[in-house]
Amino acid sequence: MALILPHADIPEATWDFVIDEMKYLTELAVRDYYFSTQRASTVALAAIFNAVETSIKGSLQKVFEGFLLVTGLL
Repeated sequence: MALILPHADIPEATWDFVIDEMKYLTELAVRDYYFSTQRASTVALAAIFNAVETSIKGSLQKVFEGFLLVTGLL
């Protein structure tokens, strides 16, 4: 997320919400056996995608998807 922040004009309160949402989703995943069998990076990336998608559609989502396309993660 630190790599995306310089490229997106997002208020700090929104970033705080996204970070809190990612933490919450990760904590939920820990309680489900299915997710304990998945790679931690897969669970983390899913939490990031879901937090961004549910909280702020628009500029951050486009920047994030562009970053993933460039780095080959998507």
